[in-house]
Parts: sequence; structure tokens; C-alpha cells
Amino acid sequence: MWAAAPLLLLLLPLLLLGRRWRREAAALEPAGRAVLITGCDSGFGHLLALRLHRLGFTVFAGCLCPGGEGARRLQREAAADAGRMRVLRLDVTRGRDVLAAKDWPRVGNPDLTCFWGLVNNAGISTFGETGWLPMEKYEKFADVNLLGSIRTTLAFLPLLRKYKGNANPLLFGVALVFYCVAFRGGRLIIQR
Repeated sequence: MWAAAPLLLLLLPLLLLGRRWRREAAALEPAGRAVLITGCDSGFGHLLALRLHRLGFTVFAGCLCPGGEGARRLQREAAADAGRMRVLRLDVTRGRDVLAAKDWPRVGNPDLTCFWGLVNNAGISTFGETGWLPMEKYEKFADVNLLGSIRTTLAFLPLLRKYKGNANPLLFGVALVFYCVAFRGGRLIIQR
């Protein structure tokens, strides 16, 4: 029973934050607000892009393969109001892709009044015993999951600050998993 206590301590603040966010989101007017989401080819990023578009946000959907099936599906499902769904090529491991994506919210969007959010969703996973995986896999994993999130955040932080004043922008991403594992997981491994 006590083994679940650290998990409960981690989940309780997340539940409270989620509840608070839902209350604030209900009062939020999405018109004129833009969100950039990385990793929209499939999965969570794809679904989040569709959901935010349906709510009325302008969505910049970063896809690794803008001609791929996931990007085409986003464009097809948002065809009724395609002006608010922009699919763009975004490989978070390439600095020039990130810098090119940074210009999208500023160019050709006269009705855009606020760059409101950044969701660092791009990520890869790999499985296997530690000794079985070559170093190149670890380097690619770190480049996409950690450095890609940092690269994207640093590029978009000035825009987020511009539209939100001096408030610290709320950023989500797979890097949060590393923090949680390093903080909690390392301690649990040492105790065992």
C-alpha cells in the first residue's frame, strides 16, 4: 500500500492542475489565439491538433512528413475552415525547420492576435536491453526527445512572452517524463 504513495503524490498535483486548467479553458475565447504543436503526424499530437481546431484555435501542426498520411488527414478534416489549420514541415532535430516554423505565426495571419501555446509533442521511443542498443539510438533519442523540445521552446519563447507579458508560459512535452523519472525513479532504484 505504501509503495503507491509516491505515485499518488505525483498524480494529485496533476489532477488539481487539470481541474484548474479545465475551469480556465471553459472561459477562454479561442478566436485569434494560435497554438503550435510538434509531432502531429499521428497519435496525441494529431488528436490535439484536431481538438483545438474544433474549439476554434488557429493550429500550426508541425509534421515530420507534411506530405504523409497524418498531415493529409489533418488537412482533410479541417477543410471546412482550412485557414485556421496550417500543416508545416517541422523536424525538431533541424534548427532551420524550427526557425522557419517560428515565422509562420507572424506571416499572413492578420486575424491572429495571440500566439498562445506551444506543445512539444514530437518524440520517439526505443526498446531493448541497455547493452543491445547502439549509441546512435541513444543519441537520436536524446536529439528528438530532449534537445528537440529545448530547441523549439527557445525559438518560440520570445513569441510566447510577447503575447503573455512577463508570465512564464506553460509548456508541455515529453521532457517532463525525463524529469519525473530522474527525480522519482532514480531514488526508488537506489532504495531497492
